[in-house]
This record gives sequence, structure tokens and C-alpha cells, in this order.
Amino acid sequence: MESRIAQHTSLTTRYRLDSGTNGTDSFAVFGVLTRVPITENLSADWSLNDAMHLIGNANGYVGGAVGLSYLEDDRFRSSFRYELRHRDVIERMLSAGAAGRLNPSVSVLGR
Repeated sequence: MESRIAQHTSLTTRYRLDSGTNGTDSFAVFGVLTRVPITENLSADWSLNDAMHLIGNANGYVGGAVGLSYLEDDRFRSSFRYELRHRDVIERMLSAGAAGRLNPSVSVLGR
């Protein structure tokens, strides 16, 4: 869920499941997200998050992320993100994803 607090900034909450070597862990994640348009279709974003550990063997974490998002009309969306988490050790993640609508009844998603 997002609650806008300024023109480009929102407070975010979400429930996250992560699968690791010790099984599945669940987190309640609270954060601040800022998304700034660069062009009509391209935007940059950055966020700070605090994840409270709910279930599993891991600990909670504090993290931050930066990314780019591209949205073309309502037919194609892509994103690229770099995330850094501080738990017992520093964790780094790089992710990219895309979703597109081929026709009104068929969509494709990749991550």
C-alpha cells in the first residue's frame, strides 16, 4: 500500500516473503519511496525500507534501493533496480523485469 505524502514521495507498506537456505522468511516492510519523472515514459526512483521479521530464521533488515522504470502507454512496462540490505551481513541485489500486453487477452511477464 502506498500513501502519498508529497508530489513524488510516498510512504509504503508491504508483506514480503523471501526463500533462503534456511527456509522461507516473512517480513513486514515499511518505507519511503521517491519517484521522479525524467521524461514522459522514464522515471527514476529511490527508497529506504525497514523490514521487521515476522516468521522464519532470518533477522529483519534496513535497506535502500535505486532504480529506473519505463512505461509505454498501458502496453509495456519495464524496471531495473539495485537494492542494498543490511542484516547480519550486507546483501546486494540487482533485478530487472518487464511486462507487456501482446493483445487484449494475452500478456507476457519476465523477471
